[in-house]
Amino acid sequence: MKHETKLAVRLAYVDAVEHDYVKMHVGVETRTEALHEGNHSSASFSFSGDPGSLRPRSVARFDREDEPLNERAKDLGIDRRESPEVERERQNPLANRHRRSTTRAMGIFSKLCGSRAPSGSLPALGKPIELVPIPGVLTVRAHAHAMQDVDGPFVTIVTEGLRSRGQREILLTLRTRDVDDLASIIREISNFFVFVYRLAGEGKIVRNGDFTQFGERGLLGGSNNGVLYVDANPISDIDLPPAPLAAIVVGPDEIALARASGPYRVLARLGEHYRTFPFPRWNDLHRSSVATGEQETTSVLAKMARARVSGSSVVAESGHLRMLVTPDGRPVLRKLLEPSAPSEPVALLTDPAPDANARLVWRPRQTEPTAITPPGSDGSRMTGIFLLVTGGVERDEVRLFEDGYALLLTADSLASLWQALRDEQPFSLDRCDGMTFAVEWASLDSTSIN
Repeated sequence: MKHETKLAVRLAYVDAVEHDYVKMHVGVETRTEALHEGNHSSASFSFSGDPGSLRPRSVARFDREDEPLNERAKDLGIDRRESPEVERERQNPLANRHRRSTTRAMGIFSKLCGSRAPSGSLPALGKPIELVPIPGVLTVRAHAHAMQDVDGPFVTIVTEGLRSRGQREILLTLRTRDVDDLASIIREISNFFVFVYRLAGEGKIVRNGDFTQFGERGLLGGSNNGVLYVDANPISDIDLPPAPLAAIVVGPDEIALARASGPYRVLARLGEHYRTFPFPRWNDLHRSSVATGEQETTSVLAKMARARVSGSSVVAESGHLRMLVTPDGRPVLRKLLEPSAPSEPVALLTDPAPDANARLVWRPRQTEPTAITPPGSDGSRMTGIFLLVTGGVERDEVRLFEDGYALLLTADSLASLWQALRDEQPFSLDRCDGMTFAVEWASLDSTSIN
């Protein structure tokens, strides 16, 4: 039997703050916002389907030899009237344009930060080069290296000095195959790090899951592109600073998708595209976009009121969905529930659970659940990127929805959930359709990485 529940959705639109160059730098002042403010209208949608069919039927496993599932969708029937040059740029949103003009490639950051880094020589294996954009304060090192199971070569540019301003050190790893004028790129990235240093001095700190969006003059010669920040992984033969962030450069369509649906929707698609679990932490200037343009507007998540519960996660295992709330996520929930709980549906944006062995991936026009897994995984611990919470149903239900989960509750259960979140108490639903559900709280003694 198929169940269908219709509910009203509040559409939340975010008006970007337009600066000369940077549209949005998500840091401390926006991480604690419970709901994105903006103009609101209403629409409706429905859940339908068999509640029992919650596990993905189509899983892209990276130990298989076949092509990755769900290759990038093509825009159908949309006349963008773009010139061939613009079309090439859209298909390769990260391709730098410095071939046409080195001055143009240096772009915004040379103008804002100056070009104080010496040109120097290019790094070689085991022989990094050092740039000093702010003497005695900020140093940048570029390391040439290989990566296991990934065609290279690579260069990783890493900071030393951001920590003095309360900002985690940042690295950017670039695949240098078919890249022209690498020295200019290294200098521009160095100047970008100066830009981050100056913003950190204003209290604009970026953390795991945050992003920066640029205006017309962006990074590496792009326009309206951006950077996603994620926890970095160790790199063989490179001595990295403690707990650095990795910067992932994304195109204009992708940063728009990250703003509308969260960065992990973009990152999961990159993982699927490159057959890398959970996602690659390196940059390829010549890749095509994983966003699908106007088709992204079909996402329900993008149209809802959203609250980012930093560091928290949802994971499904053996028919049970668990939400783990970390200390970083508590301030957002407090603000969301004060002075009263939301009366309309809300999506709690979460981070992927670090112990999950499968991650949901969603694309427009997708007809069945899809996930990515590491080699040899059975996909038994499935994580998503959000928990949709709504009331107004006659029977509690937990559903897999897009690349997250939906919690459809009776009025009494919804009130109990909001009360438990307000009081920071455990909560569970043992009798509901689909899966059981529970909220757990990580210890306040847990150390979070700033």
